[in-house]
Amino acid sequence: ESGNQQGQHVAVDPADACRQCRYCEEGNPNLCDNMRFAGHGVVDGALREKLCWPQALVYPLPDE
Repeated sequence: ESGNQQGQHVAVDPADACRQCRYCEEGNPNLCDNMRFAGHGVVDGALREKLCWPQALVYPLPDE
């Protein structure tokens, strides 16, 4: 289950830490050695209709 409904508006955290390097394991994912960042380097940006991104980094927005 995805946790979000099709067509639902969401906010996306663009920083995807690896959760395996020493910084991530120490609780400092902001210092991750292997960070993927949407819209930077070889990772496409998030200003689009569809995006495949880790569910933990997707936050549903209220309808209003």
